[in-house]
Amino acid sequence: MLIAYLAKCVTLSETQEKIQQQNKKMPEGHMQIRPELAHFLSFLLRLTKPKRILELGTYTGFSALTFAEATDETCKIVAIDRNQEWTKLAKRFWAEAGVSDRIQLIYGDAPTVLQQLIADSIEPFDFIFIDASKKHYERYVNFCLELLAPGGFIAVDNVLWDGEVLNPESTDLNAHYIAAFNEVMFARTDITVSIVPLDDGVMLIQKI
Repeated sequence: MLIAYLAKCVTLSETQEKIQQQNKKMPEGHMQIRPELAHFLSFLLRLTKPKRILELGTYTGFSALTFAEATDETCKIVAIDRNQEWTKLAKRFWAEAGVSDRIQLIYGDAPTVLQQLIADSIEPFDFIFIDASKKHYERYVNFCLELLAPGGFIAVDNVLWDGEVLNPESTDLNAHYIAAFNEVMFARTDITVSIVPLDDGVMLIQKI
């Protein structure tokens, strides 16, 4: 009921609607962020006006499109994913929305790609969105902090894992990975952290 109420304040673009309908036909469709989280992240991006965005875990392109539509034509987005079947759909939707020239897709394993970006001394990112393997969340954040511009922030998806992070006896390994990750992040003194209970929980991280 609450999700339906929150959805009232969300308006999707035509291409976002098409991606959502496509994902409903796919067995992995739950991997797409919900529209209310997309709306919240869009709001943050319009406030902060990033010029460079990094995304870990692209799926069929919904979140990257959301970021492109929330920013102006000077903002560049780098998206990392290793599934070419899913990202083939993403590229088709980005082209339809007219934002393909602003999104660079890199195929590969995220830790490997991140290490290469660091080694290449790539221009830092103002906003980084992490929605990839839950087992490696802490590793991703450590790499991403090296790629983050001063004043930038990181958003990490699924940090509540449908409430299973509260269940120490859960049989879901991802619940244990995320619960441990959350504890480590809150204990760190070099970052400030907040969890927003939208969708499946999103953690916002900023360097101190």
